[in-house]
Amino acid sequence: MNERIVRFGVSIPRDLLERFDRFIEDAGYANRSEAIRFAMKTVMWQFNMEKSGGEAIGVIAVLFNHDVKGCQEEITSVQHKFTGTVLGSSHIHLGKLCLETIVCRGIIKSLTRLYKRIGSIRGVEATKLIILPTGD
Repeated sequence: MNERIVRFGVSIPRDLLERFDRFIEDAGYANRSEAIRFAMKTVMWQFNMEKSGGEAIGVIAVLFNHDVKGCQEEITSVQHKFTGTVLGSSHIHLGKLCLETIVCRGIIKSLTRLYKRIGSIRGVEATKLIILPTGD
């Protein structure tokens, strides 16, 4: 690795540092520097992806209550409205709840619209959108 290492100081509230140190230990990072490097790269990459507005791969995780009438059908219907974006999905039963993972590819704004539309369906408990580069 040819990168030059630079040391710098950061001023933060003591309680935030204490919580960060507990996080580092729980998450398995070797030290603060490793955790901060990872966090900085992640935040900057996400910001740049969203700012660019370009094409990306997306994975939308949807946790929903299958007992809510019409919820699963609405999730499927929304995916059909985004046929140019949705590549496929997978459905897992978790007792009262189900997990649907939707893999998609397209302009980030389109992925975000799909994510928000799915999240607004009655019976959806939680959603998470992960945006990744296309690799092109």
